[in-house]
Amino acid sequence: LNEKRDGLLWAPIENFERGEIYRDGCLTHMKKLTPWNERNVLYMGDHIKNDLIDAVKHWGWRTCAIIKELEDAVKCHNSIEYRKTLSYFEKIYMLSGKASRELP
Repeated sequence: LNEKRDGLLWAPIENFERGEIYRDGCLTHMKKLTPWNERNVLYMGDHIKNDLIDAVKHWGWRTCAIIKELEDAVKCHNSIEYRKTLSYFEKIYMLSGKASRELP
């Protein structure tokens, strides 16, 4: 990764170096460059089909999905407004069940 942030360096690599960051590229080429077995790799990707399924299906690697939308969902679910609304609807749900059991 070009740390100067003035553009990516697009040059083929022949090996991976400890402490370096690599992005983009090809999963097949990465597999050719590494002797790692499936327990030594955590492959991170943001595309289910192209990144994650192939890594598991073909090489048995563990995977981690990067999901941008999840950040917004977590913020929402941790908000006070959401928790109050959820609590309110849970109470209604429980009361409606209690009421239906008391009917003849």
